[in-house]
Amino acid sequence: PDGAIIFNLEQLEASGYPWQKTGGYLDLLKKFEVWDFSLKNIDFLISRNIKAAFLPLGYVPEMSRLTQCSSPTTDVLFYGALTPRRRRVLDALDGKGLKVIRLEKAFADDRDQALYDSKMLINIHHSLPASLEIVRLGYALANERAVVSELNPDTYHYPELSSVCAYGQVDELAGLAEVLSHDVKRREKIARQGFEAFKSLKLEDSPVGLVGRR
Repeated sequence: PDGAIIFNLEQLEASGYPWQKTGGYLDLLKKFEVWDFSLKNIDFLISRNIKAAFLPLGYVPEMSRLTQCSSPTTDVLFYGALTPRRRRVLDALDGKGLKVIRLEKAFADDRDQALYDSKMLINIHHSLPASLEIVRLGYALANERAVVSELNPDTYHYPELSSVCAYGQVDELAGLAEVLSHDVKRREKIARQGFEAFKSLKLEDSPVGLVGRR
């Protein structure tokens, strides 16, 4: 409707996303006020004469829903679209004998059960260049889960999240996950550090400067 605000959570610079195939999304953004989670995206939008305001994502207490599982049966959980570069990492984990769960369309209770029963979540960029997938990672961090994530020199991320995951480039992720699968104390440390860092990013603080400005 007229007067709506579009809060963009898409990755805008990388290629291969469904919204790019249909066209029209950027034209839509030109017609409305836009908020975005990524400064990398905002630079992209500015280059196309689209104004956008920065609204970083963060924590609210309602995100913390899961208790800790004393005996997880899954080594590594992945959820998201299964692109070729993601499949390569997941197949490498299979080759190391780890139990890997792949979920393409799982939400709410199905996602929660899989996350509860897993030693860690793995995050792999869909394509490059990328902003750190805070929408995917935030929920795991809020529930004190260990995360292994791709992070490249050009991956945009909030400075507060520089040490919340076991980070590596794409070819390092399978090895990182294998080591963590056998190291309970390190997983717990990573999970706790991630929770505390993400908790410090209070979502309620982010919109204060934007709401009502019109």
